[in-house]
Amino acid sequence: MWRLFISLPLPEALLARAAREAERLERALGPFSRDLRFTRVESIHLTLKFLGETPEHLLPALSEALARAAASTAPFPIEFHEVGAFPSPAEPRVLYLGAAPDSAEPLRALARAVEQSFEPLGFATERRPFTPHLTLARVKERRHARAIGKRVAELRTDERTDFVAERIALMRSELRPEGARYSVLSECALEGAQR
Repeated sequence: MWRLFISLPLPEALLARAAREAERLERALGPFSRDLRFTRVESIHLTLKFLGETPEHLLPALSEALARAAASTAPFPIEFHEVGAFPSPAEPRVLYLGAAPDSAEPLRALARAVEQSFEPLGFATERRPFTPHLTLARVKERRHARAIGKRVAELRTDERTDFVAERIALMRSELRPEGARYSVLSECALEGAQR
């Protein structure tokens, strides 16, 4: 069994931006930052669908499903600029860098295409709305969660990082004591017709 997920490959400029935002969060939160577990830059990714523990023999069918999803979607621009908290600033569990609302819809459409392509293979459709984001940190200690959420909600930025989404990938996640290690198993170019 392999732990698998579908992701959108990210450019170095966006990963560097995520690292800067994590550093900015750490400074802004001061002593509260000790309550967080920050994501290592090499572990930052944008998940379109988490498949979970999956039999290795399904890899050819998974690669075909990935190709179907990619064939239905044209490359599209996306912009990241918001720093926020899930599920809300009042009760944060995850701090993130999110996609700008006006550029997130094509990414949501791609996530729906992925859901539709993988459902026939027995992967349940995600019921929660898809919110494109990069996890910067997780709240590991809850006692100051409300104060953390309040400070995050007050953070503002004018910096915007955009790129053109051109590929999707089937990824393997190997959990290790030093953190998860990710590897690409299959990758497909987005080839759908422009709208």
